[in-house]
Amino acid sequence: MINKFLQIFSLLFLLSFSGHLLAQQTNDNTTIPSGMVKQGNIDMQVANYNIARNQIDSILSKWDSFIASEEESNFTTKKVSKMTIRIPNDNYDKVVNALKTIASNINSKNVRLIDISVQYKELIKKIETKEQVKLKFLELVRKSKLVDEIDRAQEKLKDVNANIEAMKNQLAEISKTNLGVLDVELFQQMVVHKTTTNEAPMDLSKGKMQDMLLTFFLLVIPTALIVFGVTFYYTRRKRKKKSRNIARQTDSPW
Repeated sequence: MINKFLQIFSLLFLLSFSGHLLAQQTNDNTTIPSGMVKQGNIDMQVANYNIARNQIDSILSKWDSFIASEEESNFTTKKVSKMTIRIPNDNYDKVVNALKTIASNINSKNVRLIDISVQYKELIKKIETKEQVKLKFLELVRKSKLVDEIDRAQEKLKDVNANIEAMKNQLAEISKTNLGVLDVELFQQMVVHKTTTNEAPMDLSKGKMQDMLLTFFLLVIPTALIVFGVTFYYTRRKRKKKSRNIARQTDSPW
């Protein structure tokens, strides 16, 4: 009971603090950044993945850029790396042109200018909406006398807080006005030997044929012999019985 009281008290404290924070965010427009940044993507095929990957590191180091995230995958037919690169606006075109020189083929390339002030304002509005939702759940906790309702409201508050934190992180990224974004998909097409893929079905066919022959000799032939033996036995017995009946009829004086 004491723990539940403490939880309610902490939530009520958040209620008053969130209201103050929301008013501050709504009235403060001086932190909204302005300007244009470049965003784009490039899908590039290379002859040697490992060499190209090292070349990318050298290019980024030369032009004061860095990899914000990367995901590597190995498939039977190709090796892939998907990465998000942050680049100073002044060096954006230089990095893109340098990446094109290490590619054996460019499947697609797209670069566009984004007004970051529009993105920033949209995120601010979304945060304000989430804050309003948060206040409603906090008000529900304050008025509710049911433990189940309070628990459900606390779970909802966790989700809302997580969304708000994620959007605030996006705001922090957008505030870095001099950094553009480039999504890169780097891949090498792997060579698959056809002889290896053809041998497996042949071996599988041989194995199936051997199993069929073994089943035939172990089940079909013995079963056929048993059926033949039983049929022969009853046929011969029937003939003998018929012969005895004929003999009896011949010996009878009537």
